[in-house]
Amino acid sequence: MEQTQYNHIYNIEADGLRRAIDMNGKWFLIDKEDKKVSKDYDDIYDLEKDGLRIARLNGKWFLIDKEDKKVSKEYDYIYDIETDGLRIARLNEKYFLLDKQDNKVSKDYDYIYDIEKDGLRRARLNGKWILINSKDEKVSKEYDHLYEIETDGLRRARLNGNYFLLDKEDNKVSKDYDNIYDITPEERRKAKPKGKLDILKERFMGKL
Repeated sequence: MEQTQYNHIYNIEADGLRRAIDMNGKWFLIDKEDKKVSKDYDDIYDLEKDGLRIARLNGKWFLIDKEDKKVSKEYDYIYDIETDGLRIARLNEKYFLLDKQDNKVSKDYDYIYDIEKDGLRRARLNGKWILINSKDEKVSKEYDHLYEIETDGLRRARLNGNYFLLDKEDNKVSKDYDNIYDITPEERRKAKPKGKLDILKERFMGKL
């Protein structure tokens, strides 16, 4: 019996399957006995935590399960599932959120960024940037640009040519700057919300 020729075989994944690429550049799944258990695709991503894989065929992206069943609609692109169980998809140049059942659970945006450590996403619509939560609720004002949240819990924003810092509640906590790089570490320290240890320290020092 002629042995199957592979261009590449990937490591076995949690469901016992591997992704493989043949000599013609086609992707498929094989089981532990080296048996081909899926049709050919143009691309297959690795197994995700929900037990599905992202696959591409003829320019369209969709989800497949372990049995090679197509379990989503087709999209121009579909992104990895994120920590809140949602994933970003793109269709006809619009971005939106999908739940685990492939239901669209947000309005259309010009772009949506990955979820951040505060559980929010940056979204862009009609040239303005906002923050949205997993329920697609707008939880910030509109800005000309919003940057990622940083390790101190603050994020930089731009509006009308001015740069400043925002806290997690979307409060402006710094003065305006002409240049984003003028926001110094000292300014960030002053703007950072006080923690319990900071408050106790200031009480001990007689500042509160």
